[in-house]
Amino acid sequence: MQIDIQNLNKKYNARQVLFDINLSINLDSKIIGLVGPNGAGKSTLMRVLSGVLLPNSGKIKLNDADKKLEYIQWALKNTLYVPAGERGLINRLSLVNNFRYFCGLKNVNYKKGLSYFESMAQTLEMENLINRDYDQMSTGQKKSAALLNALALKTKLILLDEPSNGLDIDAQDGLKHVLNLTKNKGNQK
Repeated sequence: MQIDIQNLNKKYNARQVLFDINLSINLDSKIIGLVGPNGAGKSTLMRVLSGVLLPNSGKIKLNDADKKLEYIQWALKNTLYVPAGERGLINRLSLVNNFRYFCGLKNVNYKKGLSYFESMAQTLEMENLINRDYDQMSTGQKKSAALLNALALKTKLILLDEPSNGLDIDAQDGLKHVLNLTKNKGNQK
């Protein structure tokens, strides 16, 4: 499966951020990096790819013989954008209640997904945190929690914006471990 981006443009009011982006992303790859200088539009592109923002012009197509959906319909169901910093989940909700909330957003059956959520929490060594409120976690725990949420939703495309920003060396190693686990599980991209 592949995402093809053609002549994509995005403006915020009068300020143009994305200029005629042409790009193909092969979703058979497990981990893909998006690199560029600050202010280049990486976060905006990820938001557009996730369906959080709509482009002002251009096209995004999903090239898959089995998919007849428009890209935006596919993105809203199959992608999750995890923003930079600590803004990935809702502060005053526990991880399990954040999962319940996102199940509602993604039209995922919470009761059916809960056992997979608990299994992923165990795999990521976070089972002791699932009832803790998001705002009561460290920066590293919050980043892992947002990733757990995305994985438990069985999201096909997870867009991580600066996933190691603000993490100490131990937390960076933990994040690398989590990403390697998910890459090796084979069901996530």
